[in-house]
Amino acid sequence: MSDQTIQETNPVEPTPEIQEPGNLQPEKKPKGRKKAFRYVSMLVVVVIVLSGIFMLWWIAGEMKRQKKEAEAAAKAAKESQKADQEQQEKPKVKVYKVSKGEFIWVMETLGTIEAKSKVELRFEVNGIVDTINNKEGDQVKEGDILAEINHEDAELKIKFRRSKLEEARIEEKNWKIKVDQNKVLMDNGALTPLKHEESVLALERAKQGTKSAKIELDSAQSELEKTYLKCPIDGMVRSAKIQKGEYVTSQTKVMEIMEINEVHCEFQVLEKDIQDVHKDLKISLSLDAYPGEMFSGS
Repeated sequence: MSDQTIQETNPVEPTPEIQEPGNLQPEKKPKGRKKAFRYVSMLVVVVIVLSGIFMLWWIAGEMKRQKKEAEAAAKAAKESQKADQEQQEKPKVKVYKVSKGEFIWVMETLGTIEAKSKVELRFEVNGIVDTINNKEGDQVKEGDILAEINHEDAELKIKFRRSKLEEARIEEKNWKIKVDQNKVLMDNGALTPLKHEESVLALERAKQGTKSAKIELDSAQSELEKTYLKCPIDGMVRSAKIQKGEYVTSQTKVMEIMEINEVHCEFQVLEKDIQDVHKDLKISLSLDAYPGEMFSGS
């Protein structure tokens, strides 16, 4: 009894069997664990497959949505382009309120202004141009000096002729005194009538000499006047064709003056508009020389 109790209290542990390394064998897993592992693997595969299917479905939906958006945008752009094209193709229409009034026919054209009368000016004597006082486009008045040629020689002639006239006048005065004295002497019997007659003839020659000197002075003054080119009418300088220092003759055209009190306009009319042009037609025109101003005529 006691021996049995002792064995139960102190059981003898079995001695583990020591196997040689070459005789080791794998431990066998339980069948329940294999089955659970198979189920988990199948579940993972199913989840992966479902995830792939979901991704494919989402990508296909996204592509379809983007395609619809692209088609909608293209359609909107096409409709907008079509609307713009239709808007451009629509004719522009101006609407006017109808009222009673005077109808004005407007025909725009280019033309030139021509003076009713023109005067070509030339110097009467030959010489070198010394002064030009006006240019093309200047308004001038009758008597204005437009240009001058060198007149030093003409002034010298005037001085010379004036001195000759003074000498002739002095000689005439002296012979007049002489005639008066000889008359007194002749009346007193101190001088013969022949001598008195000679003094009278000398006085007449002196008078003729004075007249000749006066004519020569007037001629010299006339020559001086010819060195000045004076305007004969009120008007405008149309052209000036000389330069300072240029030698001119009586055949050289110096300037052209046009009378601007009355002018006429020359312009071209299209063949289709000729039927609308007639005498006394009222016209309005503008000139480059007077910007912003309108002139009327017929």
